[in-house]
Amino acid sequence: MMNVDNLNIEKDILPLFDSTLNYNSRLALIDFLKNKPKNIEEVTYRQEIIKSFINQLPDKKVYNYSKTEYNEVYQKLKDIEPKNHLKIKFHAATKLNLQSNLMQIYIFLNKIYTFLKSLDIEIFPSEFHLLLESMIKTLRDIKTEETYLSIRNNKFKNKQIIEVNELILNNKKNLNYFYDALHLFEVYLSISQKAIKNQFTFPKISLNNEIELVNFYFPLLKNPVKNNFKTSKKVIVLTGANMSGKSTFFRAIAFCNYMGNLGLPVPCDTATIPFYQTISINIDHKDNVLKGYSHFMNEIINLKNYLINGKNGKNGFAVFDELFSGTNSVDAINLLTKTINGLKHFQNSLTFISTHYYEIQEKIEHLTEVDFLHLECIIENNTPKYTYKIKQGWSDIKVGQLIFENEGLDDLLK
Repeated sequence: MMNVDNLNIEKDILPLFDSTLNYNSRLALIDFLKNKPKNIEEVTYRQEIIKSFINQLPDKKVYNYSKTEYNEVYQKLKDIEPKNHLKIKFHAATKLNLQSNLMQIYIFLNKIYTFLKSLDIEIFPSEFHLLLESMIKTLRDIKTEETYLSIRNNKFKNKQIIEVNELILNNKKNLNYFYDALHLFEVYLSISQKAIKNQFTFPKISLNNEIELVNFYFPLLKNPVKNNFKTSKKVIVLTGANMSGKSTFFRAIAFCNYMGNLGLPVPCDTATIPFYQTISINIDHKDNVLKGYSHFMNEIINLKNYLINGKNGKNGFAVFDELFSGTNSVDAINLLTKTINGLKHFQNSLTFISTHYYEIQEKIEHLTEVDFLHLECIIENNTPKYTYKIKQGWSDIKVGQLIFENEGLDDLLK
């Protein structure tokens, strides 16, 4: 079960990993970011591919072409059809049109071929190594380099025009496979280029439930505050004053865990992240209008699905920001207490819950399977100062009344 809509993958996450050059590769990247590997071996496999690119990219020429070039060549390859040899020799318009199309095709394909040849494909994992080999072989089979050199040297004449046209026709099936492989190749290349630029780090993916993040942050912020986090507990209860950064902290934790479970590098110095079979991110408090769910009902359904997977023994990670805030305070306190008490039994899960219902403290603070954190807030000159730093224990600062008074609402209400 994946419930990650609140991560806003296409709007927020995609730009952090997207340097693709065409629409189809971009779609493949979106699909990549939305589909988590089913096991730890696949996560490791993805990491190894990206690392293999990163180890080589700084020494390579820039991989580049225009979207227009890609689109036109993609269509021209589809439109290649058998040609009458005599017509090519004696009908100038037919020859010039075919010659022009083939020249554009080969100039484009040679850019890809040159870059592929520059890679040390031996260092890639075996399956991806075979994919790269098949791409190179397809381009060799249609004589990409030789044809490009003839074009560049102005020697691309009738005999070669006829020959390469036939080669493309005979290899159309392989060229279709080539384009599928190209899109996946560019997904990994794009992620690798961005990983270098963003200076993200590969986490160690663990099968136990311990998690440790050193100097992690939320990369969409201009000047993010870095935090350290480590736990082997089952439930984390987060408190903090209004505007202290609870939701941002959750976004950073969720980002690192989800991206790490995709096999991608994450924004931190070092990290150990468990492998999770299910991930549920619940941060944006929005009613699900299309499905007819209220905020509270949506929380209940997401929590239920998460618990069902946990009962079935699946490793789970979840974030519930201000859980049960959509119902009355009496119900919310009772439901929070019951939920946290129940979640302590889920041995293979890590669940984060933030709340402003401080009344639950005395009901759950004795639980050894639960860790309590808060976002620091310091009152100076009757004004709250937020450090956005994670601290152990409960927050005992309530700034609502203070902000209310500082903004002059008491005077306005007199």
